Amino acid sequence: MRMQRLLVFTMIIGMVLANGPAAGDVLYGLLPGTTFQKGCFSPCLCPISISEEVTGTFLLIPEGPDPLFTHYRLEDISWRVIGQAGEVLHRITGRGGYRLGGEVALMHQLTLDIDIDGASQERLDSGMVPGGSRFPEISVAVARGTLCFDIRMDIKAAPVKGEWPFMVRLENPRDGQRVSGIIPIYGWALDGKGIATVELFIDGQYVGKIPYGGVRRDVKEAYPDYPDAENSGFAMAWNYSVLSPGDHLIRVRIENADGEAKELEAFVTVKKFHGESVERVRPNTRWLYNYAVTVDGITKRYDIRLEWSNETQGFEITEVIPK
Repeated sequence: MRMQRLLVFTMIIGMVLANGPAAGDVLYGLLPGTTFQKGCFSPCLCPISISEEVTGTFLLIPEGPDPLFTHYRLEDISWRVIGQAGEVLHRITGRGGYRLGGEVALMHQLTLDIDIDGASQERLDSGMVPGGSRFPEISVAVARGTLCFDIRMDIKAAPVKGEWPFMVRLENPRDGQRVSGIIPIYGWALDGKGIATVELFIDGQYVGKIPYGGVRRDVKEAYPDYPDAENSGFAMAWNYSVLSPGDHLIRVRIENADGEAKELEAFVTVKKFHGESVERVRPNTRWLYNYAVTVDGITKRYDIRLEWSNETQGFEITEVIPK
């Protein structure tokens, strides 16, 4: 009976791996949804850590099977942890191992030995967990496993091999953002076949096309091997004053050259004065005196001058005086 189960499972593994890459080094790219967390975790009483997006590539190299598992190693890990404003928060390098198989149920395990910003090496391990049915795609969570203070990553990756994945991101507006006046709608999109159109819809109604092809050196840095990543930005200015106060759905639809489409959504809350466009505000200048600003854990105080801008339909900082 045990031998029958092993033979049946060997057949399942064969079908799964039949769709995988051929023998040899395979370049993988991290997919949207790959995240990084470093900080204090439950059950300790501490602030909840924020998940940050991770981009980059690695090589997956076959090492051969044993009676139960097919083994691979990860080399040339080159990842970037990206902040909310698109800045690079951490640089990750290193190597790792991946195995897929099992005796009764399909299982997989990912281990990573990584350097974060050139510091001491960290070992992250998923443990042997169910999964792997979508291989050659890899989707598994890894962690350092230290009580309270931990490092966790949710890894989602797929082979690049010339079939560059269709990846998109809406950076502004963010879901739940409060908006008023003229604010840009922007993000980026990548596809090996090329991006055909980027379109804007508000509350389900078509608004128009968003210009595509803006320079994004940060995206190029995050995906250095992706063709034309430097010119992957889309952006347009939008006057939220034309919308009624309250909640609205912003949807950006991105279509590649093959007609495949992805949609990005964000709910925003419009805050506005009465009238669609405000030409005169009294007072149009206001000072915030002795205002405390904390940056990187250091707090300083400033006098800040705000002025109303007819162009952006909002207040802008025009002067900052250190105290």
